Amino acid sequence: MERQRAAHLLHRPAADRGGRAAGRQGTVEIRQTRPDWNLWRDGCPGGETPEQAGARLDRVLARARKWLSEGHVALVGHGHALRVAGARWIGLPPSAGGLLALDTATLSLLGYEHERQVIRRWNGPVS
Repeated sequence: MERQRAAHLLHRPAADRGGRAAGRQGTVEIRQTRPDWNLWRDGCPGGETPEQAGARLDRVLARARKWLSEGHVALVGHGHALRVAGARWIGLPPSAGGLLALDTATLSLLGYEHERQVIRRWNGPVS
Protein backbone atom coordinates (compact mmCIF):
# COMPACT_ATOMS: atom_id res chain seq x y z
CA MET A 1 0.00 0.00 0.00
CA GLU A 2 2.76 2.49 0.93
CA ARG A 3 4.56 1.80 -2.36
CA GLN A 4 1.41 2.58 -4.29
CA ARG A 5 0.96 5.83 -2.37
CA ALA A 6 4.57 6.90 -2.98
CA ALA A 7 4.39 6.05 -6.66
CA HIS A 8 1.11 7.91 -7.02
CA LEU A 9 2.41 11.02 -5.24
CA LEU A 10 5.10 11.86 -7.76
CA HIS A 11 3.71 10.20 -10.88
CA ARG A 12 3.14 12.68 -13.63
CA PRO A 13 4.07 12.11 -17.28
CA ALA A 14 7.27 13.84 -18.36
CA ALA A 15 5.39 15.32 -21.31
CA ASP A 16 3.38 17.42 -18.84
CA ARG A 17 6.52 18.91 -17.26
CA GLY A 18 8.76 19.51 -20.24
CA GLY A 19 12.29 18.30 -20.78
CA ARG A 20 14.09 15.84 -23.06
CA ALA A 21 11.60 13.04 -22.40
CA ALA A 22 8.95 15.26 -23.95
CA GLY A 23 11.03 15.79 -27.08
CA ARG A 24 12.30 19.19 -26.02
CA GLN A 25 15.82 20.57 -26.02
CA GLY A 26 18.57 19.76 -23.55
CA THR A 27 20.89 22.22 -21.80
CA VAL A 28 23.42 22.42 -24.64
CA GLU A 29 20.75 23.17 -27.24
CA ILE A 30 18.96 25.72 -25.06
CA ARG A 31 22.18 27.60 -24.29
CA GLN A 32 22.89 28.01 -28.00
CA THR A 33 20.07 30.57 -28.08
CA ARG A 34 19.95 31.51 -24.37
CA PRO A 35 23.53 31.45 -23.02
CA ASP A 36 22.46 32.63 -19.56
CA TRP A 37 19.69 30.01 -19.22
CA ASN A 38 19.44 28.30 -15.84
CA LEU A 39 16.92 25.54 -15.17
CA TRP A 40 16.48 26.55 -11.53
CA ARG A 41 15.76 30.17 -12.38
CA ASP A 42 14.07 29.90 -15.77
CA GLY A 43 12.41 26.48 -15.79
CA CYS A 44 12.02 24.25 -18.84
CA PRO A 45 11.27 26.03 -22.11
CA GLY A 46 7.71 25.03 -22.93
CA GLY A 47 7.40 23.21 -19.59
CA GLU A 48 7.01 24.02 -15.92
CA THR A 49 8.41 27.16 -14.34
CA PRO A 50 10.23 26.72 -11.03
CA GLU A 51 7.17 28.21 -9.30
CA GLN A 52 4.85 25.69 -10.96
CA ALA A 53 7.15 22.83 -9.97
CA GLY A 54 7.25 24.21 -6.43
CA ALA A 55 3.45 24.36 -6.25
CA ARG A 56 3.22 20.76 -7.50
CA LEU A 57 5.73 19.55 -4.91
CA ASP A 58 4.00 21.58 -2.19
CA ARG A 59 0.87 19.51 -2.92
CA VAL A 60 2.91 16.29 -2.75
CA LEU A 61 4.41 17.30 0.60
CA ALA A 62 1.00 18.31 1.99
CA ARG A 63 -0.33 14.84 1.15
CA ALA A 64 2.76 13.17 2.61
CA ARG A 65 2.42 15.13 5.89
CA LYS A 66 -1.08 13.65 6.39
CA TRP A 67 0.35 10.11 6.30
CA LEU A 68 3.27 10.80 8.64
CA SER A 69 1.07 10.18 11.67
CA GLU A 70 0.74 6.57 10.45
CA GLY A 71 4.49 6.06 10.01
CA HIS A 72 7.23 6.73 7.49
CA VAL A 73 6.37 7.98 4.01
CA ALA A 74 8.58 7.27 0.99
CA LEU A 75 8.81 9.66 -1.93
CA VAL A 76 10.38 8.20 -5.04
CA GLY A 77 10.87 10.38 -8.07
CA HIS A 78 13.06 12.24 -10.49
CA GLY A 79 16.08 13.90 -8.89
CA HIS A 80 15.10 17.43 -9.84
CA ALA A 81 11.62 17.02 -8.34
CA LEU A 82 13.10 15.61 -5.15
CA ARG A 83 15.53 18.52 -4.95
CA VAL A 84 12.60 20.95 -5.17
CA ALA A 85 10.77 18.88 -2.52
CA GLY A 86 13.77 19.19 -0.19
CA ALA A 87 13.93 22.95 -0.67
CA ARG A 88 10.19 23.41 -0.16
CA TRP A 89 10.23 21.17 2.94
CA ILE A 90 12.55 23.63 4.69
CA GLY A 91 10.73 26.72 3.44
CA LEU A 92 13.07 27.71 0.62
CA PRO A 93 11.94 28.72 -2.87
CA PRO A 94 11.86 26.04 -5.58
CA SER A 95 15.02 27.51 -7.14
CA ALA A 96 16.95 26.53 -4.00
CA GLY A 97 16.64 22.92 -5.17
CA GLY A 98 19.56 23.80 -7.43
CA LEU A 99 21.73 24.03 -4.31
CA LEU A 100 20.83 20.51 -3.14
CA ALA A 101 22.93 18.09 -5.18
CA LEU A 102 21.35 14.66 -5.40
CA ASP A 103 23.01 11.57 -6.82
CA THR A 104 21.22 8.55 -8.27
CA ALA A 105 19.98 5.87 -5.86
CA THR A 106 20.64 7.76 -2.63
CA LEU A 107 18.62 8.22 0.52
CA SER A 108 17.47 11.51 1.95
CA LEU A 109 15.40 12.00 5.08
CA LEU A 110 13.11 14.92 5.68
CA GLY A 111 11.89 15.26 9.22
CA TYR A 112 11.32 17.46 12.20
CA GLU A 113 13.43 18.98 14.97
CA HIS A 114 11.45 20.73 17.71
CA GLU A 115 8.41 20.90 15.39
CA ARG A 116 10.48 22.58 12.64
CA GLN A 117 10.80 20.90 9.27
CA VAL A 118 14.44 20.01 8.66
CA ILE A 119 16.58 17.93 6.34
CA ARG A 120 17.86 15.14 8.58
CA ARG A 121 19.96 13.44 5.89
CA TRP A 122 20.64 14.34 2.27
CA ASN A 123 22.15 12.37 -0.60
CA GLY A 124 23.39 9.55 1.62
CA PRO A 125 24.31 6.05 0.51
CA VAL A 126 21.52 3.51 0.87
CA SER A 127 23.57 0.86 2.67
